[in-house]
Amino acid sequence: MGYRLPTPIQRKTIPLILEGKDVVAMARTGSGKSAAFIIPMLNKLKTHSTSVGARGLILSPTRELAFQTLTFCQKLGKMTDLRVCLIVGGDAIEQQFERLSANPDIIVATPGRLKHMLDEVEKFSLKSVEYLVFDEGDRLFEMGFQEDLNYILNKCSPSRQTLIFSATLPAMLASFVRAGLNQPSIVRLDTEAKLSENLQLEFFSTPSKEKDACLLYLLKEYIDQGKQTIVFTATRHHVEYLCALLTALYPEPKGVCIYGKMDQSARKINLAKFTHKKAHVMFVTDLAARGIDIPLLDVVINYDFPTKPKLFVHRVGRVARAGRSGVAYSLVSKSELPYVLDLMLFLGRKLYTPEEENIEEKALTIGSFPRPILETTFEAISLNMASNLELQALHKSTVNAYKLYNNTKTAASVSSVRRAHEISNIAHHKLLRDLIDEAEYKRQDYLSQIKSFRPSQTIFEQQEAPEQTNLIMQAKRRSHTLAIIKEKERILLAEQLKKREKERKDKEDKEIKEIKKSIKDTGTKEDEKDEDESDSEDNLPETDEYKEENSDSDKDEFDETNQDEIKGDTLLTDVSTSNGFKDDKFFMSMTPKNAYSEKGLEIEKNQSNFEDLVLDLIDDDSKSIFRQKTVTVWDKRKNNYVKQKADNLTNKGKVKDTNKKKAEPGKLYKEWSTKNKKEVGRVGEVESQSSLSIYHSDRDKSKFRHHKVKVVKTKEELRSEQQIRKTARKKQKQADRLKSVNNKKRKAPLLDRGFGPKSKKRKF
Repeated sequence: MGYRLPTPIQRKTIPLILEGKDVVAMARTGSGKSAAFIIPMLNKLKTHSTSVGARGLILSPTRELAFQTLTFCQKLGKMTDLRVCLIVGGDAIEQQFERLSANPDIIVATPGRLKHMLDEVEKFSLKSVEYLVFDEGDRLFEMGFQEDLNYILNKCSPSRQTLIFSATLPAMLASFVRAGLNQPSIVRLDTEAKLSENLQLEFFSTPSKEKDACLLYLLKEYIDQGKQTIVFTATRHHVEYLCALLTALYPEPKGVCIYGKMDQSARKINLAKFTHKKAHVMFVTDLAARGIDIPLLDVVINYDFPTKPKLFVHRVGRVARAGRSGVAYSLVSKSELPYVLDLMLFLGRKLYTPEEENIEEKALTIGSFPRPILETTFEAISLNMASNLELQALHKSTVNAYKLYNNTKTAASVSSVRRAHEISNIAHHKLLRDLIDEAEYKRQDYLSQIKSFRPSQTIFEQQEAPEQTNLIMQAKRRSHTLAIIKEKERILLAEQLKKREKERKDKEDKEIKEIKKSIKDTGTKEDEKDEDESDSEDNLPETDEYKEENSDSDKDEFDETNQDEIKGDTLLTDVSTSNGFKDDKFFMSMTPKNAYSEKGLEIEKNQSNFEDLVLDLIDDDSKSIFRQKTVTVWDKRKNNYVKQKADNLTNKGKVKDTNKKKAEPGKLYKEWSTKNKKEVGRVGEVESQSSLSIYHSDRDKSKFRHHKVKVVKTKEELRSEQQIRKTARKKQKQADRLKSVNNKKRKAPLLDRGFGPKSKKRKF
């Protein structure tokens, strides 16, 4: 198989799997995870069992991946007599009945077809399954197999060993793991769990319309040529548009794009170009980058800022690995600024603006782009957009896709939104200040002051205004100023009361801490006295009886003292936590306890490692984004408005009826069994003698047999210019041939017609 040394995922997971533990492994594609679960499975099953029932089950999201796993399993188990069976959609169901009747030891399947087989075949069961694998677990849940997976899991034996291999851990998969796995051990190979010290973070404030120019300036002018750069965007439409824009404007640096629903061959070609440094810029979405591992990256650019702090760490953690330095640039619009503040809470760091003084060297700062350095890029973009129709169409699709993305993304915390509104008129970034001269800098500063200028008087109060309107506005201002002053006084009083309440609580906490310390000090002094007495007694000779009695009494005294200390501590904690009316045991808050921890805004983290791994990704396709959107619709059965996901609605906008009667299960299986005089055995029975011959005959057949449908070719009403020209030429050729034939007949002499002297005598 070409393995000389085990890969990191194999080194970490195989020992745990051989111990019989449930494992959740997070690794990217190409890390050797297929061998990580197939090798222990072959070691556990060893030989073919004559009793009916599959002992190993591998579930894959797509039939291509299932077929790949089947071939890999057959290669690794070449020297064993274990039987492997493939059950996927698109294959003839009669052929799959035959495969099941051969009593396979390992089943490689897709969830939809396996559920169909469980419903169709009465005797077929998964109670004998000892080894269950979910390959590409995150993709299984993204593709909507959650109900099928729960159904399959309930059909398996409770004593099974369950393994989940995934690139990320979405919330749906995390809840599934908690319910279906028994104390799983988590293996994570992501080095981007924490930010490296060698990573430089820079934030640029820019309007959303100017992001294209800012990105192109960074790629062309600011970042050194030859550095491997990866650009993260919100949707696949942005990926296509930005890649086309870069190639249209500049021959260097060359860019490639990768998104979720891209063709696999095209995806491999683009990734190979980037890894072999034939292209230096790669535009990706979060969904596409999930399965990509590029070890040597220099720069990461966030074109669209992520909505979750964990996702930011996941993106940026690809840079500055193994002691190397790296930079992460983020383009932040005004609507995305609250998410940056959420990130600062998550990282426990402060965000500075260029106007602030005493800023540290490694402090995180946010600044704007100077307008003069972007003028040439603005002009180049506008000229290309005017002449290039393809770019216009791509830009239009990005605008529509971003609207859907905005509707589905999670909202930032309320406090961060409030703080973001207070930040205004961000000065030029410290990295870009040196690119413009002082005169230009002063001009830009003066223009920003003019923009932020607000006059103290309204238009109606100015001298040029008529007297009547001036008097009305003056009277209005007098009445309003009183209300404004009262409101300001009320706010000041409320703030003072809050400060006093906080000071009172701090004093109480200090007093309680001092009482606790004094209790501990008195306890330690008494212990020291007891130790001194015991030291004096230790000099006396001890018998065996004395030792036993003394040890029992010491235990009793230790238990009593501990209980007293615990009681005292609990009383003190009750006093400190009680806030008058509020009792933590019985108080029901409006917000859940884990609300801040789920958003990643908790300062003191008491989370488990498992919860830290949860990461949800928004889909990069407009159709799939719309499916995630929640819509309020009228439900006739409940006689009320109901919130439903767009995926659960019909084309007419009605809720899908899941209680519809389906066709009777078992009909196809009965027809097949009566026709071929074969049947699938019940679990625990002894297999039939013909099962081996059935298995070998099935292996000799083609792996995939799709139903071929003869497509009737119909004439297209609309034809291209090329087709029209082609038909015209054919007609012209036919006309020319006819003319030439007619001309030859007319010009031919009478000798050739049989009336001349050389012509043969005609027979009458």
